[in-house]
Amino acid sequence: MYRDCVEIVVIPTLNEEVINLNKLETSFAILPNPSNEVVELVTDKGQFKRVTLSTIDGKQVFDEKVDPTNSFKIGVRHLEKGAYIIHLRTTSGQLLTEKLIKN
Repeated sequence: MYRDCVEIVVIPTLNEEVINLNKLETSFAILPNPSNEVVELVTDKGQFKRVTLSTIDGKQVFDEKVDPTNSFKIGVRHLEKGAYIIHLRTTSGQLLTEKLIKN
């Protein structure tokens, strides 16, 4: 008796949060990204003291001085869909930059 053999290959998909956590090595993570509600900004590069969110063409939509921290949450529900740039200013003066996708 002859049977056809079919090999099933399962390719795991990476969780977006795992991908974003890898960004901690170079800058900071935006969790989740993309998002439509609230994002959390997390860094292990020290603490940050200012958070700025701008449209891709440079229009500032959020700018806040915060108590030194290594995580901060921003509501993005009110933003239009699209790409945004988030800048974190660390307490040591370093500027960290990442892209946020609002869906």
